[in-house]
Amino acid sequence: MTLRVPLITIPSAFEENGFHDPLGPRVLGTIPGSPAEDAGLRPGDIIVGINAFEIRNRAEMLSVLLLMQRRTDLTVRRGDNLIHLKMDVSAKTDFPYDGHVMCKYVFPHGVVAAPALHGRLATEIRATIKAAKSRKCWVITSELMLPAARALLNTYAEDLLGIIDFVVAENEYLGGNIRVLDMCTIGDIASALTRRLATEPAPDLILVSETGFNLQGRDLQGRHWGDLQRWFRIPVRLVSAIRFSY
Repeated sequence: MTLRVPLITIPSAFEENGFHDPLGPRVLGTIPGSPAEDAGLRPGDIIVGINAFEIRNRAEMLSVLLLMQRRTDLTVRRGDNLIHLKMDVSAKTDFPYDGHVMCKYVFPHGVVAAPALHGRLATEIRATIKAAKSRKCWVITSELMLPAARALLNTYAEDLLGIIDFVVAENEYLGGNIRVLDMCTIGDIASALTRRLATEPAPDLILVSETGFNLQGRDLQGRHWGDLQRWFRIPVRLVSAIRFSY
């Protein structure tokens, strides 16, 4: 008996951020037995339209796909060609596809794609900076998500390019080549800030994603993100929507 199962790269944003458009609506693959596979989607396809929706980035692609409940028209760029596919999301599916959610990952109708930053994140960043009246803001990110973070600003927030700079935190506590922010500790972030402050003037605001902290705001070692503000005497804001963590 032969079974087909999906193979997913972890961290899932590695391929997109290292080799492709960090925000692009590119398909990594499909779950066997899913509507996406039956529709004929292939790895590398770029979904540019879903029914009447124009798709501009991967976050939009995933969000719109989740809304689909019946036969869906897909406009796909495959190489140099633009093709049209039909995906019947209401059709009976086969093993191993068993719905959108597998563990902590979501694959709408069997479409496998890396998580992505949404344009609305730039709106939240802009509002936070405006509320703090910041003129120089550092955003903590990871080596893996730095290309996506830069692409987000270049695409949706050019007005913030002169205000925001990124500080890359490394996974010193766990070691190795993890390169993701949700496994960084407060100590890792503090080390990155200390190195930057040794060569540059301090900012007037630091933004940190909530991804690496539990519901009480504590990291892997039990330290609270508020310690950063107390240590460096620089205002720190925890931004719920920033996903620079993968």
